[in-house]
This record gives sequence, C-alpha cells and structure tokens, in this order.
Amino acid sequence: MRKRFIVLIILVVALGYFGVNYVQDYFVKQAYAQSDMIAGEVNPAIVDANTMFAFNIFNELCSESPGSNVFISPLSISTALTMA
Repeated sequence: MRKRFIVLIILVVALGYFGVNYVQDYFVKQAYAQSDMIAGEVNPAIVDANTMFAFNIFNELCSESPGSNVFISPLSISTALTMA
C-alpha cells in the first residue's frame, strides 16, 4: 500500500511538472509567433528614409574628401542618432 502511494505521488509530481512546462512552452511559442508577426510588418517609408540617409551621408563624406576611401556604417550612425 505504501509503495503504491509513493508511486502515485511521484506520478502526480511528474505529470504536474511536465504539464507546467508544456503550458509555459505554449505561451512562449505564442509570444514568439506574435513577435514574428509584428516584426514582419515593415513600413516601406522607414526603409526608404534609412536608405536615403545612407546615400546622403556617403555622398556628403565623399564630397568632403574626394579620391579617398570612405568606410562608415550608416546603420550605426542612424542608431546613434536615434539614441540621442
């Protein structure tokens, strides 16, 4: 009788553990799916503005020092300006 009780307790604890993990995994997957849907919605106006910013900054730097190599990261500049 005592062995059955111990086995039952172990079974209940194991099922509870796996059930909680299943529920947590479900909610995490739902959150990722929602995040992917939101991330998939790209505003073309923002893309065009970032592209024009990159070309303008390259043109500006190249006109200041013609004939020299220019190596910059427009994304880094845009991100720094966004933070400022």
